[in-house]
Amino acid sequence: MRRMKMLDFRWPLIAVIVLAALSCSDDISSPGEDPPIVLGNSGAYVVCEGIRGQDNATLSRLDDSSNALYNNFYRRVNPGLRLGDTANDILLRGDTAYVLVSSSETIECINTSTGRWIGRIHFPEGFTPRFMAATSPRHAYVSILNKDCLLAVDLLDLTLADEVCIPVGPAPEKLYHWDRFLAVANSGLGSLRSDEAKAGTVSIVDIEQRREIANFTAGVNTVAVMALPESNRLYAHYIHIPSSTWPQNDSLGGIIEFDITNYRELRHWRTPSISYDFVLSHDRSSLYFITLRGIESIDISETAVDKARLLIANDGGDRNMWYSLAVHPLDGQLWIANARRFTSAGQVILADPEGQILARHSVGINPTAFAFFKTPL
Repeated sequence: MRRMKMLDFRWPLIAVIVLAALSCSDDISSPGEDPPIVLGNSGAYVVCEGIRGQDNATLSRLDDSSNALYNNFYRRVNPGLRLGDTANDILLRGDTAYVLVSSSETIECINTSTGRWIGRIHFPEGFTPRFMAATSPRHAYVSILNKDCLLAVDLLDLTLADEVCIPVGPAPEKLYHWDRFLAVANSGLGSLRSDEAKAGTVSIVDIEQRREIANFTAGVNTVAVMALPESNRLYAHYIHIPSSTWPQNDSLGGIIEFDITNYRELRHWRTPSISYDFVLSHDRSSLYFITLRGIESIDISETAVDKARLLIANDGGDRNMWYSLAVHPLDGQLWIANARRFTSAGQVILADPEGQILARHSVGINPTAFAFFKTPL
């Protein structure tokens, strides 16, 4: 696997926490022994990014039928292969799962049912892939963090679909597809590139024209974006990262609602978010996000700007760092990734939509993304 030679993209968000943890933490550890693998046809994959530079990203799998958890799943079903260095995203299409591995500059492709390795998409040397969004059964676009652009990949041929990178803003992060458009969050890497043009903005890319057609301010350190075309709404999520050089125009972070037809700001919620993820509830009426208090939600079905409410309290103190979040598409369960102190085995917490904790599972280091699957028997 090739190694990235640039600054870690998560550095502005977790540097202080990680350095403190490394100076006084327990030894790096992994979950216990997995049970013998007996695969069902539905469940979830958990991407664990590992620690940058240690080539220890892993993939866990939780099977619905047996409720069995298989840690180090990728390596167990592919002897001799490693997932790579710093895995960040996963995408399911057809019978294939695509795992984006940033520091290795690859997308690892596996059969969803068996986990067997199929192939690998390579990015040009020095390109740091960050997140993915599928735009058709064949194509997906990938944000390239250090080149400030989007690259298209061919999900069937496992190649780059086009070597031309579509320019957007500095440090593009999460992206969202609808119709023929992509919305892209341009973070500016917190304070590191905050003085550059288009930092803290959203870019709208027309896929057919293969160019940016709009760009607008969306807070500072904008990290994620979501479109709800049925209601002509677009949401941008930004998180504040204090530093001596940070422009102190927003001490919290927040979620901003825009009209998708003209990108005019409609509502603005101030939220002390600490994670990139914000997700839509199963009934599409609320947005969930992570703060130091736990999982909070805002109601987007009302016209008023109501205060966020605490749905699930994080009572683990500074030893529990909730890192990412997903909603199961079938039952609306919340899947919470707990990175703990970023240097030891992480945890996945399952809760119902009312906030009741249902289960906890130990997984790899720094769980960061989920993918839910159901394959033919």
